[in-house]
Amino acid sequence: MADTQTIKQRDSWGSRAAFVLAAIGSAVGLGNLWGFPYKLYAYGGGAFLVPYFVAMLVIGLPLLIMEFAVGHWAQNSAPGSFERILRRHRFVGWWLSLLAFIIITYYVVILAYCTIYLWQSLGGMFGQSLPWTGDSEAAGAYFQSVYGAGEAGGPHWPVVLGSLITWLLIYFCLFRGVKWVSKVVLFTVPLPWLMLVVLTVRGLTLEGSQTGLSFYLDPDWSKLGLASTWQMAFGQVFFSLSLGFAVMLSYASFLHRRSDLNNNAAIIALGDLATSFVAGLAVFGTLGALAFTQGTAVEEVIDAGPGLAFVSFPYALAQLPDGVAAFSFIFFIALLTLGIDSAFSIVEAVQAAVNDNKKKWWRGAWTLPTVCGVGFVLSILYTLRGVGLDWLGLIDAEINGPFGILSVALAECLVVGYAWKGEFLLTMRAHANERSDWKLGAWWDIIVRYIAPALLMAIIAWSMADWVRNEQWPEVIAAGVFALVPLVILWLMRGGQEPDAPEPVGSDRQHGVSAATILGLPVAAGLLGLLVGLALIGPTRRAADAQWLGEQRKLVALTHEALAQSELPTAERDRLVAVLLPLEQELAEREPETLATDRPRLEAALARLAEATPQQLSDAVEEAATAPFVAKDLGGTAYAVLAIAMIAISGGLALCFFKAIQAASSGDTAYDLPPADDPDAPQTDTTAAPQTGAAEGPPA
Repeated sequence: MADTQTIKQRDSWGSRAAFVLAAIGSAVGLGNLWGFPYKLYAYGGGAFLVPYFVAMLVIGLPLLIMEFAVGHWAQNSAPGSFERILRRHRFVGWWLSLLAFIIITYYVVILAYCTIYLWQSLGGMFGQSLPWTGDSEAAGAYFQSVYGAGEAGGPHWPVVLGSLITWLLIYFCLFRGVKWVSKVVLFTVPLPWLMLVVLTVRGLTLEGSQTGLSFYLDPDWSKLGLASTWQMAFGQVFFSLSLGFAVMLSYASFLHRRSDLNNNAAIIALGDLATSFVAGLAVFGTLGALAFTQGTAVEEVIDAGPGLAFVSFPYALAQLPDGVAAFSFIFFIALLTLGIDSAFSIVEAVQAAVNDNKKKWWRGAWTLPTVCGVGFVLSILYTLRGVGLDWLGLIDAEINGPFGILSVALAECLVVGYAWKGEFLLTMRAHANERSDWKLGAWWDIIVRYIAPALLMAIIAWSMADWVRNEQWPEVIAAGVFALVPLVILWLMRGGQEPDAPEPVGSDRQHGVSAATILGLPVAAGLLGLLVGLALIGPTRRAADAQWLGEQRKLVALTHEALAQSELPTAERDRLVAVLLPLEQELAEREPETLATDRPRLEAALARLAEATPQQLSDAVEEAATAPFVAKDLGGTAYAVLAIAMIAISGGLALCFFKAIQAASSGDTAYDLPPADDPDAPQTDTTAAPQTGAAEGPPA
């Protein structure tokens, strides 16, 4: 059992609501209003929702419960928690904590951009002109001035100042411990939700908003054949739920010993999912209105990428009638308050890892200022002129890809799923079920041990297959090195326990795994992932080729239609028809499977057509190509997606809150009971089988 003195000295949340709000504040952050919309915009539009929902419900929620269970059971930070499973695994906890620290060093720079834009928006409310109200080029130029574009040079001091302000906010949110955080989140969590509701209502009431909603909710199914769509969706879920970088594990360690875990995790995951989904409605409703105003397609109205929050969306808000500065202020106050909750939760996880160090080589009072100070110094790297934002984008892409969160999550699943010859997972399920409003079944074990590792390995292998196809050899070599991590972890879990690790109370089990598991699991998961990845190279290529064929057929058909309606001389028209008709016929006969050898010749023919086409005909084709996207109504598929998402989210939250209220009305809640170290508290029989939830004795 956890050391009693450690439990007594450890701070705790004052109420269930405080913990849930703090955890939601960590989960709901920039990833929802900044990351989710731009990744959806860049990776398939509505098709991105499919892998995102799959990842959230099949992987995100089960692994969130896993982190809650481990942190609450160990009553320790990430390094201490994994050490309690087996001392050799302490490095996994430090790996999580290091990842968290890397994330926070660039996360605050994004918040620094928010503070600059917020200050400008505040000035706009008092009569000053907003620097991004001219046109899209002006909005882009202002963002370049904010982050310091141009030749490489020293720090861009406005961003440095914004980073310093952000670090000070983080410090003052944490300096009085978890009890103070419980009060801070009562303001910082509900406020951005209120702001988001205002932006959503505003976006949905604009003329042309349905054009953007159609892009958001009507999937382009061919995008599901792209590895990048699935990789970014899974990475977004892990990043958004704060999985894989010690935050949720650390937060759960501050819970009362008899706290609910499963229902709290469900509320947090559904709350995060709802926030992302509603943020999509706000963003794409507004972008649809902008597309309607400009008379172009939603996917062409702005550039996809991280600049969506600082270039495209502020510019879109600036084109709306009335209240430009007010809505800009609402947007950036929502971004800042969303981000600050996640930021201080990440710093809290790092601080807890240092403070819980058993060697006591550091005084706890100095931990927070030191972490903030070192973090601020490292943040300056992302403020350097000319290169800072590029480094930020590179590190963020690696954190969300196979080299970051996905690899760490795979390591967590292997440790929790296979420690103590698999009995540790049973212990965690029993621990989570002991006081939860609803119970986990054997399905959870299957996900943690088999499905999650296989899916994560499949995504990594799929990404490697794409890199091989594109000859991106540095990424292939790096991913191959990271693929050795599962072997290292399982090797450290091999036969038996450490000589100085006492046996769990009432148990004679060994803590190792068999040689078959050491060799078989990663090999099997890797082969499965590689087979899935290689099998999907064909469909991926076919999907891309089918999309290209469709675009070219549409272009030629529009050219034919415009040619028929043009007033060109007969000789000129005949000349174009001679080029057009054979090309149109060949495009109609081509199939994606046979395109590879014919594509260069077809591209050359299309180029000749473009060169031969008069300007007035080109203008007519371009106008016809954009017309169908203007003022597009929602189709049946879009309404179905909207209905399913709203019913699933609202129904799930209603059920979770009903369970919580039901437990509270019966007095069956953690906060109505004495703490676990109270001498008058009912004692748990530690000799019971793991399935009863009592056998929790890891190595000390």
